[in-house]
This record gives sequence, C-alpha cells and structure tokens, in this order.
Amino acid sequence: MSTKIFAALLLFFAFSFTLKSQNGFFNVDNLKLPKKYETIQFHNVTQDLQGRLYFASDLGIHIYDGTQWTDIDIEFPVIGFAGGEDVFFYTATNFGKLQYSNNEFTYQFWVSDTSKQIKSIVELDDNIYIQWENEILLLSKNDKNYRKKIKINDSKTLLDKLFLVDKSVFCLVKNKGIYRVEADSILPIGISALSTSQIVAVAPNKDEVYIATTQGNVYSFDGNKVTKVSYRDESELGLAGVSSIASFSDSTIAIATKSKGIWIYSTNNGTIQSVIDVNTGLKSNEIQTIFMDVNLNVWICHEAGLSKTSLLFPFRNYSSYPGLCGDIHNVLYADSALFVATSEGVFELKQTKLPSITRKNFTHQIIKADQNAFYESTVRLKHDYEVFFENDGNNLTKKRIQIITHITLDSIEETGYNFELFSKNEHTINQYIKNNYSWYFSNIQGIEGICTQLLSTPNGLLIATSEGLYLKDNNSLKKIEKIDNCKQIYLDDSILVALTDSKLLLLNVSDFSVLSQLSLSGGVVNFTNEMNTIWVAKTGGLFKVDIGNDNSFSEIKEYKLQNGFYKRIFVVNNSATFICGDAVFGYDSTLDSIVKIATLPMNCVDQPEVYSFNNETILSKSCLGFKVVGKSRENDAIENQLNYFEFVTCLSPVNKQQFCITTTDKVFIFTQTLVSNSQPIAKLTINLNTPISEIISKQQLDFSLSAQTYLGERKTLYRYRIIGVSDNWSSWSENVQYSLSNLASGKYTIEAEAYIPQSKVIRTESVSINIPTNYLSNCWIFLLLSIVIFIIIVVMFMLKVRNYKEDNNLLIERINELENKNIKSNKDV
Repeated sequence: MSTKIFAALLLFFAFSFTLKSQNGFFNVDNLKLPKKYETIQFHNVTQDLQGRLYFASDLGIHIYDGTQWTDIDIEFPVIGFAGGEDVFFYTATNFGKLQYSNNEFTYQFWVSDTSKQIKSIVELDDNIYIQWENEILLLSKNDKNYRKKIKINDSKTLLDKLFLVDKSVFCLVKNKGIYRVEADSILPIGISALSTSQIVAVAPNKDEVYIATTQGNVYSFDGNKVTKVSYRDESELGLAGVSSIASFSDSTIAIATKSKGIWIYSTNNGTIQSVIDVNTGLKSNEIQTIFMDVNLNVWICHEAGLSKTSLLFPFRNYSSYPGLCGDIHNVLYADSALFVATSEGVFELKQTKLPSITRKNFTHQIIKADQNAFYESTVRLKHDYEVFFENDGNNLTKKRIQIITHITLDSIEETGYNFELFSKNEHTINQYIKNNYSWYFSNIQGIEGICTQLLSTPNGLLIATSEGLYLKDNNSLKKIEKIDNCKQIYLDDSILVALTDSKLLLLNVSDFSVLSQLSLSGGVVNFTNEMNTIWVAKTGGLFKVDIGNDNSFSEIKEYKLQNGFYKRIFVVNNSATFICGDAVFGYDSTLDSIVKIATLPMNCVDQPEVYSFNNETILSKSCLGFKVVGKSRENDAIENQLNYFEFVTCLSPVNKQQFCITTTDKVFIFTQTLVSNSQPIAKLTINLNTPISEIISKQQLDFSLSAQTYLGERKTLYRYRIIGVSDNWSSWSENVQYSLSNLASGKYTIEAEAYIPQSKVIRTESVSINIPTNYLSNCWIFLLLSIVIFIIIVVMFMLKVRNYKEDNNLLIERINELENKNIKSNKDV
C-alpha cells in the first residue's frame, strides 16, 4: 500500500474528531528553505516507509529527511511519484526508480519513450501501472524487464487518469466514464459519470476515493457508484482552478486552488470549516499540491515555497494581521470582536473599509504548457493585479491578487486575447473584493496607562489600566472617575468589583457609582469572586470578604500564610483555589481553613500563573493543560500536562468552548477539548504484522506497538496483555514485538497501553481477533474416528460371526450325535 493511502487511513481512524472539536483553524509554518530553492516550485510530494519526503520539481527530486535536504538532478521535469517501500517517479516521457544504498541516492530509468506522454501512474502490490493516452503498461516492481500492454478496445478512445479504490485499478475514459483495468483489458463498469470531466486529483478516503475535476466538482467513488459531494462556492473554486485535494478525516476534505488558497469543507453538509490562505499565514494563494504525511503534518507546496501545518494542533493564529505591536498582556473575544491589550495600547481587530478601490498593473504571462492538459495547445496564463484597501486613516493596504487562467490558443485570436481576458477577469476581481476583506488591528485612541484587564459588559467594553478604568461602546470612549491604577475587575450581575492598589470597590454597573469600598494596605496581588465572597491575595496574607444583601462588605477574615505568598487565586468547581509556593491550595468550608490539594509540576513552579476555565480546568502559563480533579488525595490533582507554548503572557476564556492563549507576540484561540481531553500520546496503534487471513489460517499472531505523540519524538513505554492467553500484563518496554504460534480456536483480545513517563497519562487501545474452529482438521479427525469405529464394528461382527459358526458347528455335531444315538436305539429294538 502506498504511503499516501497509509497516511490517509491513519488519519481517518485516529483523528476524525480533530476538525470538529478544534473548529478547523490551523497554524501555518512557512518553512525557510535553502537559498538555492528560492526559485524552485514543488508540484508533487510523496513519503517512503522511512519517513523521508520526496518533492518533485522541474529540476528533479528533492529529498527531506527532517533535518537536511538532498537533491537528485534529473534532466527532465519530474511530474509525480508512486510507491512506498520503493519510490518510483515519472516525467513526461520517462519512468524510473529511486534507489538508496551506502547513504546515497541514485536513479535508473525503466521506461523512456519520447513519442508519447505519460499521464499518470499507480502502484498496486508488486505492480506498477503506467498510463498513456490510449494504453496502459503493466510493470513488475521485482522485474524491470517484465512488461505487458493493456489496451482499450477502441484505439481512438483517450484515457484521462488512473486511480485506485481498495485493491482495484480504475481509469476515467474520456467521453465514456469510469472503466476497470483488468489483467488483459480495460473494461466498462456501466458508470458514465465524469465522462465529460477531467480529473485534477484523487484522494483516498477509507474504502472509497474523492475525485476532484477541473470544473471544481468533487465526487466520491467506492468502486461501484459515483456520488457528487456538494459544497458551497463550487463555481467559485472552479474559476480559481482546483490543483489538489486531500481528505483530512472521513467527513472533511481540503480543496487546494491555484489562486484562492486551501478551502476545507465538511462533506456532511458542504459548509466551510476553514480557509488556509494569505490571510491566515500562507505566503501565496497559488497552491501546487497538498500532502499529508504519516505524522499528520500537511505539507503545502505553493508559488512562494513550502509551508507546513499540523492536524494535531489546529488553532487560529491572529498574529499575521497587520497593526499589532508591543508585548501582549490581555485578550478578550466578545460579540464576534477581538480586543488585544499590549504594552503599546489596546487594539481591536477590524475589517477594512472599501470606499475606493484601485486596480493597477494588469500583466499577463504565459508560464508553460500544462503537462496534464486536455489539449496540447492549452497554456496557463498568470495575471497580477494590485488592489488597494483603505483602513481607518488614510493608510492604504496593498494586496496582490493573482488569477490563473487556462485557455486554448486556438479559440482566441492571438491579437485579441489580452483585452478579452482582462474583461473576463474583471468580474472575478470584483467577486474577490466582496468576499475577501482585508483584516487589521486598529489602536483604540485615548487610553492612558498599561492595560491590566479587558471585560465585556452589557454597556460595552471595560478597560482596566494602570491609570484608571475606561468604558468603550460602539461610538465613544470615556474614563470612569474616582478609580486610579485599576489592577483587576470582575462583573457579577449588576455589581462590578474593582481592585486598585489601595481599595476594593463595589460599583453599580449601570452608572459606575460606588456602592461600597474597603481600604487595603500592602501589595495587592489579585482577587476572585466565589458565591458572594471575595478573596483578596496580598503580600501580607489572604483575606475573605463577604458581600451582604445590601451590596456592601459585611465580614472580613484573614488567613495566615502557609508557605511564601499567594501568587494567584481562581475558582474551580465553585470553590476558591490558590497558588502558593509550589503547591495548589483550596478552602475547606467545614474546617474553615486552607488545605493543600496538590503539588505543582516542577516546570510550573517558576511561573505559577494559573487560570480557571469552564469551572474545572486550571491553565498555567508555563505548563498548559493540568487540572484539579479532586481534593481527596494529595498529588492526584495534576494531569494532562501540555508543554507546548513558551513565554505565555495571558490566558483568558473566550466562551464556553474556547479560551485564548497569548505569548509576547502572538495570539491563539484554542478549544476546551485540547486541554481537558488531550493527551501527550495522540495515537496508540497495534500493528498486526500478520494479515488477519493468515492469522486465521496459520493460527499465528505477530504484532508490534507504536505511538504518535503531540509533542514530537518523546520516550514512550508500552505494555500489553492478550486476553485468551493470559490476563497478566507484560512489563513496560520501549519496544514491543510479540509473536505467538499454534493458537487454538477462540476469541483473543490484544489490550495495549502506552504512556510518556513525565506525563503519567496512559493511552489505551485494543483489538479483537476471532479464530474460528478449523473444520477441515475436525473432518479428518471425524473421518479417522469413523474408520476406527467401522473397523471395530467389522471386527466385532466377524468375531460374532465366528462365534455363530462355532456354535452352529457344535449344534450340528450335537444333532448328528443325537441322530446317531437314535438310529442305534432303533436298531437295538
């Protein structure tokens, strides 16, 4: 099975939940390639079983092993690949094999024919199928001299593209439909769908494939029927030019285009889940191809180079939008608006206004003949436009729009196609402008001091700063009087709690009048609100302040420090929780005292800034993803560590499903699932090295264990047990390879566990195998027993007959004796 199919299947079974839970946003990493690659464009990718990536370009093949690049210069532009254990490649007129020995790559052409152009190749088991316009050549991977031509009955019929479904080879025949490629012929299967289409790309999806056409249509094919996959903006993507397709899960497809980036859709309802383009971090919207490797990384080859994203950590990065500056301190996402507080001010994410748009520098360029074109005279034309978007001020943001057009020179006069294409693309540009507003961060003017907190209220946005408290609504910004150096604010229904350097204030949220205030001395750290109780942490102690029914402070109680000073207070499971020193503490209402809950992980001690999320999860700035699960036993409270981000400055909830993470220079939005349910081990796999059919026939079991981790290569330990053989677990080991023969009939369940020692989080997996009774063996036994029983019966019968004969002889002798006596007696008388 090819690596592409393996990677896709791995993702289907392991991460079909990923896009659903993570809202489909991705962080794009634009790779810095060696300088010699600056003018190279990759247009196909594959991966071998050792994990090396192979990139095809016009200059040859470029191999990346994760650390360094190796170039193989080939005199012809490389179009694509096939193979897994062995990597095969093809150019327009050549087919060859890559070889790796003595730490060196070499290649050898197996097929060279300049009279015809190779359209596609596929690999199945030990065979390679090479497709030309009207015939297919079958080669053996093990014998390069073995060749067999497979032709369609009608020699005038043209073939479009080969593709695999399960263990069968199919081909789209132009103007006829889908045919099956057999050992000696190419036969119709009664499917005329796609007969007038041209296939651009094929992506495996479990036991079917997704097929993308030049018109922007997507179909699923399971070997028996074709089903159209409907999704939004089909015609728009058709105009943008579909270049590649990939299946991210059993219900999610990614469609790469030549001018609009990558669009990710749900195949269940056709809705857009995400768009990966220049607005979300890509350097170019002209995508050549996308490829998903076995580590669940998505490699994006585009006009400006190479980018990578991961399906393991999908999130949206807002840092690529212009205008944001300074160290990020706080973030608020409310009512579909994003506000970011930095050392340079408070910024709001906005869309550009478009009162005037200027189009400049229309150019066109014939790039090259499309090697997979329907007609030989089809060429690719690239047109560059500059569109200017106006922001809040007079500054103009210039965006480059690129449109790729496929035309047939025979249908356009050579002297007139320039103007005609310009007019045709005018509609496309206007459509682009309507759908692609430029985003930027706008600095909110009039705010003094460094922002310490952002809070959404019914009246607008509250901004707490070192110089006071500000309220921003849709039209204005005003400073709230009598509040200086506002460190923290909290909203509870109609009451606003504000903490300054020297006071704790209760404010009416409607007019911000002071309802009650409490003077505090000493360095105030922060506070939290828990069921009409406010906890205040100071350098001198911990205070509990109750709020009466008249909205005034009624009772104040101080709790002595146990170790150091309290660094953070938050609420978990409706109970106040505190960070002090290297431990987590909680308030026990029965004892009316502070009790220790758990000890912080070592890497969280230096920066124990901790936040609550969704009333259950504690998020630390230096150690994301541990939570308090109970207070019954010490050290049982820490789990799900996720050491991924460095220099985190702020964490804040976005809504019930999402929270925001900010570093000194980046803004990310994550969902709750990533922390509360994530594990450092992304996938534990039980690799059955013996096919199920052989396990049943040979009664032999051979398996190994492997795992993929969220954080790259990490030491992983495994153990297993086989229910049906033994209920005892094996010992923990880094490598597990197990073999067992002479299995008796019955049901066996392989249970496996894997964990990373530092995380203490175990991932489990199981697989069941049912070995039926060997009826053939039982027949022989039955036959043998039958023969033995038959022989016994025959022997017993013979013995019985013999006894009967002996008895009969004795009887005859007795009768004769009696007769002789009777005769003698008669004579005497």
